[in-house]
Amino acid sequence: MLNIEEIKCLVENHRTELIRAADRIWDFAEERFTEFQSSKLQMDILKSHGFTVTTPCAALPTAFQAQYGNGHPVIGLLGEYDALPGLFWPADSTSSAPAKCQTDVQKCGHGCGHNLLGIGALGAALAAKDYMEKEQLKGTIIYYGCPAEENAAGKALMIDAGFFSGTDICLSWHPNYKTGIFNNSLANCRVSYCFHGTSAHAAQSPHMGRSALDACELMSVGVNYLREHMIDEARIHFAYLNSGGTGCWRLPVFLRRLPVKFS
Repeated sequence: MLNIEEIKCLVENHRTELIRAADRIWDFAEERFTEFQSSKLQMDILKSHGFTVTTPCAALPTAFQAQYGNGHPVIGLLGEYDALPGLFWPADSTSSAPAKCQTDVQKCGHGCGHNLLGIGALGAALAAKDYMEKEQLKGTIIYYGCPAEENAAGKALMIDAGFFSGTDICLSWHPNYKTGIFNNSLANCRVSYCFHGTSAHAAQSPHMGRSALDACELMSVGVNYLREHMIDEARIHFAYLNSGGTGCWRLPVFLRRLPVKFS
């Protein structure tokens, strides 16, 4: 029978190493797809504990997977480590609003706690590996180093390349005021649609034109009618990424629409 106190002790054994790593990733604060120091630090830790590391993944230089064990179950643990631009925060500040110079305002920072997210999952991988060794259990632990979670869908690119296809379950977590199981996550599918029309004078010869804006609006109407037939948890959001024309006297010939669909 699983002994929770024993598991806590296994995690505690790595406490110093994990805290030091989280602090260093806070200082690295690397933006999406550029998390070279953060990913290398985690790979080095996992290698030192007997994990086999494969990188890059899905042609992403800061993505990797670290594997230990063999056979089923195959348990995936997801780690993120990218920072957000404009959220620099000095690690030693106790002020609710520390003074920032202009260069600080432009720096990246871990506003979503990804310095903790990746290292927390990494700590779980180390503790699970120690427990498997102690109890001589079969199974596979895979830590997935997932870059570019913020507005770039790094995991979606890894999924498309088949990096999660062999897992029985994938687990993740997010820093919060408490640790618990309280919600599910939504998948993210982002698609950009471009509409091309034919220009014409709106008053003299509108019949000669084909409006890209009309086509885009018709699509929006159709999508909105689709909402009635979607599951309650699904979401669709969209935006027009250009103005839709230069003026009302000329039919718009190009429009770009970006819907973001969550399911």
